[in-house]
Amino acid sequence: MAQRVDQATQVFTKVYASVFAGTGLEAWLRESNIDTITLTGFMTNNYVIGSVAAAEPLGFNVEVLSDATGAINIANEAGSASAQQIHETLMTLLQSNWAAVSTTDQWMSALNSGSALAGSNLIVSAAQGHEQHQK
Repeated sequence: MAQRVDQATQVFTKVYASVFAGTGLEAWLRESNIDTITLTGFMTNNYVIGSVAAAEPLGFNVEVLSDATGAINIANEAGSASAQQIHETLMTLLQSNWAAVSTTDQWMSALNSGSALAGSNLIVSAAQGHEQHQK
């Protein structure tokens, strides 16, 4: 594991929600022939969703570790939502089309076996959601 970390260690300072905006990360990933990024950290409702959305038009695959990310409680003029509600909703949304969402253990297993994490797609997610909420 340490060898993987040494080969992939880069430090980028960001000021926007997306890890790509103004950081040089995209250029480094392309120079390094890396096509997939794995997101962890705080916070799901800012950096994670911003980075996943920004990765799509750049052509990068994205993995999000659901148990290694987190959200905050929010309230404003549009409404309110708990951190848990935000996190679960965003993980479901991201898995539906933009990212492969897994736990850290599932990710490690896939990494060790050399297999890719499975994402879903909007059509399957919509059909499953329709079926589940018709009951």
